[in-house]
Amino acid sequence: MGRASNGNYIKLYRKLLENTDLWGKPDEVMIFIYCLLKAEWQDTINEDGKFIPRGSFIITLKEFAEANKMTVRHLRYTLLSLTLSRNL
Repeated sequence: MGRASNGNYIKLYRKLLENTDLWGKPDEVMIFIYCLLKAEWQDTINEDGKFIPRGSFIITLKEFAEANKMTVRHLRYTLLSLTLSRNL
């Protein structure tokens, strides 16, 4: 596979498997990978003219929850857990 420079892929390192805090919670793994896939791979400006730095993305909690088939309350809990464990 050739080198792509358009941001259409992400790399996951096998060392991630050693993070036992994350792998015991499937919802956290799903949200973690979703965030990796949604994050901008370079600084960009969206259609509203807002600057989005590399590694960030803009989404509402409702859209985020619907995309991952969970309630907003469960999504908030999952994001809090990922944040407190310093995985996000």
